[in-house]
Amino acid sequence: QIPQQQYGQPQQQFGQQIPQQQYGQPQQQFGQQTQQQVLQMTQQQRQKFQMIDKDGSGTITATEIGRAYSNLKFPVLSAKLLISAISDQPHLTAQTYPIFDQWINKAYSVFQQISMRQSVINFQQVEQGIQQLQLPIQQNVLQFLVRKYDTNQNGIEFGE
Repeated sequence: QIPQQQYGQPQQQFGQQIPQQQYGQPQQQFGQQTQQQVLQMTQQQRQKFQMIDKDGSGTITATEIGRAYSNLKFPVLSAKLLISAISDQPHLTAQTYPIFDQWINKAYSVFQQISMRQSVINFQQVEQGIQQLQLPIQQNVLQFLVRKYDTNQNGIEFGE
């Protein structure tokens, strides 16, 4: 039997169970985790978290992310933007880091595949990657970002 759809809840997709939202409880937003998801942080993610958290504060700042992912030339500004999409704090915690780690790995994989391991990608490849990542970015915003980050106008280089 299909559970009754209640006002304010997402529509149930065919064959998919949705959790029951209790009245008065905040709805989960993008980047927020349930307690069950928090407990699913892997040992590898814990080790990465501890390695990135250089000051041992129990949080990871955008600067620490920039240093940790320097081989990917991951700019601090990009780290700040991603952190703000995941957390309402200006840093990552043990609870929010797994989401960050999943997004970084997924984005890296998608763009590595699209670029065919080349160091430069063009606008169409960026657009394809954004679509695969299912990021809600409007065409004009994407064009602006590509123009901004393609500083030498020969395609976007990883880290450019």
